[in-house]
Amino acid sequence: MPEHLKAEDKPTRQFIGGFIWRRFWSQGYPWVDHQLALSWTLEQKLSLLLKIPAEKDTWTRAGAVLGKRESEYWRQARINPWGFEIDEAREAAEKLTAYEQPAAAIDCLYILADKKAPIPINLASSVLLAAAKSEEQQRRIDQHHIKEVIKWLQDQEPPESQELFLIEWQFLPLLNRLHGAEPKVLERRLASSPTFFCEVIAAVFRSEKDEEAQKREPTELETRIAQNAYSLLHGWRILPGATADGGFDGTKFTSWLNEVKALCKESGHLRIALDQLGQALAYAPEDSSGLWIHRAVAAALDSRDVAEMRRAFAVGHFNRRGVHGFSEGAEEKKIADGYRQKAQALLDNGFHRLADTVRGLAQEYEGDASAPRSALKALGVSKTPSLMRVLVDTALVTSMALGHKGRMWLHAAPEGGDLLFDFYKNRCKLQHVQKGTRIPKMPRPFMGVPSDGRHFFTTPRLARELINELQENRKD
Repeated sequence: MPEHLKAEDKPTRQFIGGFIWRRFWSQGYPWVDHQLALSWTLEQKLSLLLKIPAEKDTWTRAGAVLGKRESEYWRQARINPWGFEIDEAREAAEKLTAYEQPAAAIDCLYILADKKAPIPINLASSVLLAAAKSEEQQRRIDQHHIKEVIKWLQDQEPPESQELFLIEWQFLPLLNRLHGAEPKVLERRLASSPTFFCEVIAAVFRSEKDEEAQKREPTELETRIAQNAYSLLHGWRILPGATADGGFDGTKFTSWLNEVKALCKESGHLRIALDQLGQALAYAPEDSSGLWIHRAVAAALDSRDVAEMRRAFAVGHFNRRGVHGFSEGAEEKKIADGYRQKAQALLDNGFHRLADTVRGLAQEYEGDASAPRSALKALGVSKTPSLMRVLVDTALVTSMALGHKGRMWLHAAPEGGDLLFDFYKNRCKLQHVQKGTRIPKMPRPFMGVPSDGRHFFTTPRLARELINELQENRKD
């Protein structure tokens, strides 16, 4: 048998592999030990060990038999950690990382996270950062496992953890609330460090003072950094002044803002910094007095010199609405009434400029409430489809035009709540994907990720039915 272990022809390899597998399961490690005690070469013994299950009893024998060549076992072993005990998963992760198999090591860390077992941060940092540096390893990574490991580390590590800071930055595209994760350490650093906030702003936006930088094209590295930085700013929800117990410290917020103003004015990023902060402040908490927005935040937004921040604050509130249906203006009227009440509350508390901004929100929604019906009548449309229905129709028609016969995948974002989920499932009758089902080949970040139970798809037949529903609304 030894001379056939490294056979080049596939039938012989398969025969030998099947023979070894059957003997192992019928006779166990005593049979393996007997073979290893024979006068085989190290290459033959390595080949035998690689053909039996990669578990602790196997890799212990690999270390004893192969000696200095143990690394060859770990570089080639195919580890399946399901069923590993905590100590076994941790040991396998350490060995796999040491011998350049970080993708497999991540699977072992996932077992630890799933069992709620401690993961040494130095081990996690070595594994995750090594995986990020290798394109070959990245192709083998299960993104769901990475996300769950990071979420578990966030529960374990202190908020100021520098190792977890670097890990979150490296895997930031995976850490978005759309997929049940968030970059908590990075967001807390934004909220606590004016210097870091200004560095992130400078990574995305060019300085108004640097004319040469505005002419120069960014490098590939600068582009990747800018993409990460923008993603972080766009999803930022942990605001300056937020406390660990869920409260809000207005004094800390004001101090943070004053330092940011000084730093960004010096660097030439003040206006864009105020714009980005204003959008984030749309998520500011209410005040303990009952005012709908914290007084410290309201005072900052009411300042004479922050017109950009007030405009961005209004944009943030528009964006907060998220996905919505068409109600012929009824919902918009209700929202407008709410903003008028909020504007009056601000006026009553002396925040006149901010009250004007919020009143402008009310006026925008009032305009939206009156426009749709008259516009549609002018086009000769008697039966009004919802905006969401029109968007689905547009996607289906596009799929048809691209030759996909109306096939498409949709994800009901959690921000859309039950409204969006029910619309896809009950109104459009889209095919629902059960939670936990593996998503087939799709662009990142969905590829290889188990469905969260909010995915849907269409078939050619369903697509034709949905397109025909709106046929009378189409104009030549």
